Amino acid sequence: MPIHIETVYTKETLGRLARFSVTKNKTLWILYIIAELAAMILSFSCVMTAETPEEFFLSVVLIAPGLSLAFPFIIMLKLLMTRDRNKLVDGSLNIYDIYDDRVVLTSNLSNATGQSVYSFQSFNKIYETKYAFYLSLSKYQALIIDKSAMTEEGIVRFRDIIGRNVLKGKYKLKLKSSILPLIISAVVIISFLAFNTVYGFMYFTNNVSDEYKVKTFVIPSTEFCISVPSSWTELDLNDAASFQMGNPRKEQYMIIISEPVADFGYDFELEDYADALGEYMSGNIDSAMKSQAAETVIGTNIKAIQFEIEGSIQGIDAKYLVTCAQIGDSYYQFTAWSLQSEYENVVPVFNDILGSIGENI
Repeated sequence: MPIHIETVYTKETLGRLARFSVTKNKTLWILYIIAELAAMILSFSCVMTAETPEEFFLSVVLIAPGLSLAFPFIIMLKLLMTRDRNKLVDGSLNIYDIYDDRVVLTSNLSNATGQSVYSFQSFNKIYETKYAFYLSLSKYQALIIDKSAMTEEGIVRFRDIIGRNVLKGKYKLKLKSSILPLIISAVVIISFLAFNTVYGFMYFTNNVSDEYKVKTFVIPSTEFCISVPSSWTELDLNDAASFQMGNPRKEQYMIIISEPVADFGYDFELEDYADALGEYMSGNIDSAMKSQAAETVIGTNIKAIQFEIEGSIQGIDAKYLVTCAQIGDSYYQFTAWSLQSEYENVVPVFNDILGSIGENI
C-alpha cells in the first residue's frame, strides 16, 4: 500500500523551495565568489587612488560596502524571482502516492488536474531537511513533500524506500537548516571590509596624507624658504633652475629660476620682466594662449606678477601658472604646471606653495 500524502503549496513552502534552489546552486555561489573578488579589487583600487580624505571616506564607507553587498542583493533578487516563477502553483493541492519504485504526483490546480509519475532514478538528488523532503529533478525544479502532512510512520517508511532505491551519494539528510552559506558570506564581506578599511587607512596615512604634510627648503641665494607637500621630490626638469621639484604621479611640477636685476636695464621693472617671460614662453609652446598678467601677493607680502599660459609641448597639453617676483637683488620666476585636464585641481596646491614663501628664521 502506498504512502498517501496530501499537501498544499503555500507561500512558506515556495519560499523554502526558493531558498533551497539558491543554496544548492553551485554555479551561483561560484559567481558569488568571483563577484566578491572583483568587488574587492575594484573597491580596493578606489581606496588606493583616493587623493583626499573625502575621497578616502567615500571609498571606505560607500563604494566598498556597496560593491561587496551587491551580489548578496542579486541572490536575494534570485530568491524573489524563483518565488515568482512558482506563483502558478501557490495554493494548489498536491497528492503524493509513494510506492516502492515510483512517486505519483496528482496536482489539483484551480483550472486543471494533472498526474505525473516519477521513478526514483528520475531524481538526481534527494534532500531531507527538518521540514520537508526535496526530490530534485534539476537545479530549479524539485518536488516538495512537506513533513507536516506525513505521519512519523510515513516518514520512516519513506526513508526506507529511499534507502532501497537511491544510491547513497544521492541522498542527503539535513535535519538542521544550514546557515553555512550565510555565515561564509558574512565572514567574506566583513573580512573584506575590514581589510579594505585597515590597509586602505595605512596606505592613505603613509602616502596620500603626505599631501597635507609639508617639507621646507631655503630658496637658493636668498634668506627665504618655501614649503612643498611631503610627497614632492627633487627632479631634473630644467638646467637653469635652482629649485626643481614635483610629484610625477600626480603631474605636479614647479621650478624656480633667478636672474640678477643688474643684468637688465636700470629702468627695467618687474612688469617688464613678466612681459618678457610671457613672450618667451608663448614662442616655445605650440598653440599658446596666455592670460592677462595681474598683480598679486605671495608669501609674506611679496609683490608679484602672475599669469597663466596653456598649450602643447611635445604633444602634451599642459597649463602653467607663472609668478614673477623680485626678492633682494634678483628676479625670480616661479613656474608651476600640470596637465590641462588636472590643472584646476592642482592650482590650490601651487598657490599654497607660493603662499608659504617667507623669511628663513
